[in-house]
Amino acid sequence: MSQGADSSSPYAAMLPDYLTAMAEDFYAANKQRRKQITTGDQWLQRAGHLRAYFTDALGGFPARTPLDPVLTGTLDSGPFVIEKLLLRSRPDFLVTANLYIPKNIEGHVPGVLVPCGHSANGKMYSEYQKVGIALALNGMIALVYDPISQGERVQYYDDQTGESRVGNCCIEHSQMHVQCMLINQAIAQYRIYDGMRCLDYLQERPEVDAARLGCTGCSGGGTLTAYLSALDERIKVSVPVCYITSLQARQESDGVADGEQQIFDQLACGMDHHEMTAMVAPRALRIGAAEEDFFPLHGTQEIAEFCRQVYGLLGLDERFDLYVGPGTHGYSEDIREQAVEWFGRWFDVPTQQTPAADYVRPDEDLWCTDTGQVATSTDSRNVHDVVLETFECSKPDLAHALPSKQLRSTLADILALDTPVALVDQKAFDPASGGLRAEADTDCRRIAADAGLYAGLFTKRAGADNKTVRLMVTEEPAMAIRTCFPNGL
Repeated sequence: MSQGADSSSPYAAMLPDYLTAMAEDFYAANKQRRKQITTGDQWLQRAGHLRAYFTDALGGFPARTPLDPVLTGTLDSGPFVIEKLLLRSRPDFLVTANLYIPKNIEGHVPGVLVPCGHSANGKMYSEYQKVGIALALNGMIALVYDPISQGERVQYYDDQTGESRVGNCCIEHSQMHVQCMLINQAIAQYRIYDGMRCLDYLQERPEVDAARLGCTGCSGGGTLTAYLSALDERIKVSVPVCYITSLQARQESDGVADGEQQIFDQLACGMDHHEMTAMVAPRALRIGAAEEDFFPLHGTQEIAEFCRQVYGLLGLDERFDLYVGPGTHGYSEDIREQAVEWFGRWFDVPTQQTPAADYVRPDEDLWCTDTGQVATSTDSRNVHDVVLETFECSKPDLAHALPSKQLRSTLADILALDTPVALVDQKAFDPASGGLRAEADTDCRRIAADAGLYAGLFTKRAGADNKTVRLMVTEEPAMAIRTCFPNGL
């Protein structure tokens, strides 16, 4: 099948448009639900229900096991030191982390967890180093750790190429999310649980005041800050940066998201960013945003309006703030100083601007392993190992290949499909009307399995040499089909 002269494609918009139409009812229902919150007690009860839903949607959390922390090195940076740590968030599942500790500590000081955004080098990325440095220079302890797939924790590491076999950290996250879905888990559970175990470690440090724990991160680290702060009430002060916006605004901007940013039934259960962010109440919350971020600012302002409503109902207006700084997406110096000031305000620590850039180190200095990768320096398991073990332990009767008939039935049950799939519309059509020139001996049929979703099915007539089958999808039966798969399906 060859493509016509017009290269524009309705196919690209078909699925997003279809899902957007489905989501609109949820957006409207959740907006009405938010309007019904008129007292602080109502919100706290609602937040409790959402916290239980959120935990269940992630697949729950495993039982705590020993962290077995290992100190692999210490760096003297003048007014502070950096400890290089290996922690086991699960048995034989290593987290690499740098602990920034101010010198001359008197008594107990606040501890702040810093989950990193989607930087390839994770905790070594200069902007994330600067957060830990600025906190340490202001008398607070900061734990900056590598998320899975970043820094020293690449999950599909190829020691021959020195890179991931799958792709960058975003692709790895989504790849693992698909594996987790097969056992009713989400990759976000692994990301969040690593953070919770890092909080456990901060609590155990003799220098840390366990009643003064905070969390801040940018982008993907803003995601984790929002998740952790909503679920773990040990976090008393929270600063998510360059992430918070309404899901509707994000969808309308054609924004994409990684696997950990997809929470099952999130809209249906009424947990947009409005609710997830307000779940931090009554604890202190400052949202950090950038004027020119690709996370839509008008959506961020909408979230802030709801948060102000919730904190106002609780009589705690002063514990919420939205700070919008200049520039584009990222943990800018301007936002960083505002975050440090917020922690200092609520932890009763005097703060000042700091020359954080003067203390940034090369990546290799901050390695917690000999090679810069747990995959080549240790015997740490990866996410796939944990998923497979979980599956085999929880579903021993399914840990073997199913007969094809049983497999079809099982898949249909999981996906809630009626079998056999009923095609509500099926008829021949002329591909020329869609700007396509059909090859000789090609049958062209239009099919539909659901209202609003149509597909063009192209097959070779009986006896033809080429057995290729091509499937093209569009959103309306009469719309011109202008996209084809040149290599078949």
